[in-house]
Parts: sequence; C-alpha cells; structure tokens
Amino acid sequence: MGVYFLFTDKKKRNRIALVLVASLVMSSVAQMSDGNIFKSGKSESYAAKTTATATPQATATAKPTVELSKSKVSLTVGATKKIKLNGTTKTVKWSIEKSGKSHTKIDSSKNQTVTILGAKKGKSTLYATIGKKSYACVVTVKAASATATPKATATPKATAKTSKSAKATATPKATAKAKATATPKATAKVKATATPKATATPAPTAGLNKSKLTVYVDKTGKVTMKNSTKAVNWSIESTTSKYLTISKTTDKSVTITGKKKGKATLVGTIGKVS
Repeated sequence: MGVYFLFTDKKKRNRIALVLVASLVMSSVAQMSDGNIFKSGKSESYAAKTTATATPQATATAKPTVELSKSKVSLTVGATKKIKLNGTTKTVKWSIEKSGKSHTKIDSSKNQTVTILGAKKGKSTLYATIGKKSYACVVTVKAASATATPKATATPKATAKTSKSAKATATPKATAKAKATATPKATAKVKATATPKATATPAPTAGLNKSKLTVYVDKTGKVTMKNSTKAVNWSIESTTSKYLTISKTTDKSVTITGKKKGKATLVGTIGKVS
C-alpha cells in the first residue's frame, strides 16, 4: 500500500513518515500477548501476567453437641447410677418428673453430673435443664434380686432311752421369765427339771443403737442392743409384720428385711424390759 505526501517540503515529509511508522509499530505492539518484552529505541518496558487467587475462607469451629451421656438407664432398688450432661460448662438443674419421684431419687449432683438412686420398682424420667432447654433420660428401676435364705440347722433328736424324769440335754425354749437364747427346741417329750429364773432388771443404760431405721424393699438392715451383756429376744409388732421380717438374730443384734412399703415396729426384749 502506497502513501502519498502532498507536502513539497522534504523535511516535513520525513517527519510525517516517521510519525506514521511509529503509529504502525505501536499498533502492532498493542496486539501482542502480555508477558513479552518490548523494545522501542533504547528504552524497555515489561508486562507480566498475574493470576488472581481466591482468599481461603476461615472455617467455622463446630460447637460441641450438648447431650446426656445416657438417654436410657436401668438400675435395681437400692443401687445408684451416674449421668452427665456433655458439651456444656453452664449450670445444670436436675429434676425427676412428679409421677416418678417415688421410683427414683436424686442422691447427689455436682456441676454437670448427677447420681440417682433406685427407690422403688417402676419407671421415671430424669431432666437436665439449662435455661429453657431440657434434656431427658428414661430411668427403669428393677426389683433387687432376692438374697439367699440361710438354711435352718438340724434339730437334735432325743434318744429313745431317755426317761421322763431325765434332764433335757437341749436348753429349753425361753419363756417370758427365762433368758432368750438362740438354742434349738427339744423335740423329745422331756420335761425340764428346773425353770431358769429371770435375771435382774438390766441396767437403764441398755438400749438400741438406732431408734429409727429406713430399709428398702428386699434390702436388709441391722439393729444392735448396746450396753447389755444379756441375750435379747427380737420380735416385730404383729400389726406391722407385713412390712418387715426378721432374717437373722444373734444375742445382741438382729438383721431385718423389708417386705413391703410401710412402717413397722421392731421390739428387742431383755427379760421383762422391751
């Protein structure tokens, strides 16, 4: 393609030609890709490609899940269990639903941990409350396994040659006036030659080590006669025997077992004093 100049002045034509050449060069440079090195005369310019990278977002720290260590728990009458509310350091209020308070009791609680006690066979619900939020655990209380009943000792048989006038070899059963002993009954029809007399009235300092005792159903408790060297005859008031039974006795103590919910009276007798 030819370029025509209308100027007759040679210097002006040369200047215009240079301007046109420079324009063509700059146009070519603009079409070249970024990152190349361009030269024009003695000066140099550089263009570098840059890649924009997305700034990574900070990951949110997951909050711990607030929940009870157990949603269901089973225990026997008289036994205890610990339950904890995990995932929180806030103050927790522990409670038992009203209808289940006779079956389960709160033995103790500290911060986020509670210890419950099985009181009676049945079901109840334990609640852990923080503010307006509550967490529930179903508690099942089972009857305690029955304890083995001690075997009765064999009653000694009377010999066939024993005469009616002979003395009884076995200690006779204590009467109201006799000392209460733990010896077996004599089966032979033998008359005791001498009825032991009641000893002197025990010292006034003698008495039971407990005036009140709580025993759970199918569980045992122990009562002892203190400050006495004499044997004690133990019994349960007849009108309350359906609630309590005597499972074992010694000269000074008695072991009792709860049969049914209620109140009973245990009597320890020394001679004529109860």
